Amino acid sequence: HVLLTEKIFSEYIAPVLGINKRFVGEANDDFTDLYHTIIKKQLPSLGIEVEEISKYKVAGEAVSTFKVRELIKGGRLSEVKKLVPETTYDFLRSEEAKKFVCRV
Repeated sequence: HVLLTEKIFSEYIAPVLGINKRFVGEANDDFTDLYHTIIKKQLPSLGIEVEEISKYKVAGEAVSTFKVRELIKGGRLSEVKKLVPETTYDFLRSEEAKKFVCRV
């Protein structure tokens, strides 16, 4: 499926949007590592650079989006504040975010 999704991305999505670089998050499991290995081999030959970026870390530990969502669901925004950038925390507390936060 990796090759199929990358074919769709490289042939239909990237050209329309003018994408020539794909960012992927740091792998933290075997499947994601394999996925990244495949696309790092395939996409450059199709004119799309792949750059892996490090996960956001707090106190040396990667922040889990799952954990952040669970804290939001539990109404524990004060704990979320310790894990996300200030701008993200400010957004989560805004009126605009209410339509998204309730769906977490």
